[in-house]
Amino acid sequence: MSRKFSIRVCPIFAFVLFFALTLGLLTQQASASPVTPFSNLKIATVDGQTYNPAKHKNIVAFIVYRNAVNGKQVLGFSTFQKYQAYKQQHLKPNTNVVKAAASSYFYEHTSFDSRGLGAYISLPVGSNYYYVGDSWNDRISSVDVYPSSSVTFYQHWHYEGYYLTLVNNGSNYWFRNLTSYNMPNGTNWNDQTSSITSGW
Repeated sequence: MSRKFSIRVCPIFAFVLFFALTLGLLTQQASASPVTPFSNLKIATVDGQTYNPAKHKNIVAFIVYRNAVNGKQVLGFSTFQKYQAYKQQHLKPNTNVVKAAASSYFYEHTSFDSRGLGAYISLPVGSNYYYVGDSWNDRISSVDVYPSSSVTFYQHWHYEGYYLTLVNNGSNYWFRNLTSYNMPNGTNWNDQTSSITSGW
């Protein structure tokens, strides 16, 4: 290769190399952007503060209201203690509700399943399943929450792992597909429940 040819090729090669490296860095930065595992939820607050994805990365629990309370429908919590404190203060029993035969229902399929909702188990309001049993472990896909009550799903038995509380502050049953909710680690709540609590 002549010296004249190499002088012409070098600037072109340098430009191509610079362009490729720049494009590679931009692509790498774009792919490194955090993907919020619970981006399907419109989170209002975390620990009482307005939700900020950059600041609130450690969320262990959600409370989802059927009807917004003070303009807020989805609340996140960074610790189990803060979650429990909120529940004790704000999810108090409603003494005006008739409690006879009040139960929520848990189904093996979603409402989109062509097989229908399938088998179900029920849980009287105010009762708990520390373990749903081998036949129902990691099997629940949807729920019908009794009016003026709440249910909490736990990832593991004995109320361990991530948790999700659905609060039905309406006057009739509230049906939800668990495919609508993700855990903070990105795992969908479908077929992930091992224990459940229920309250007024």
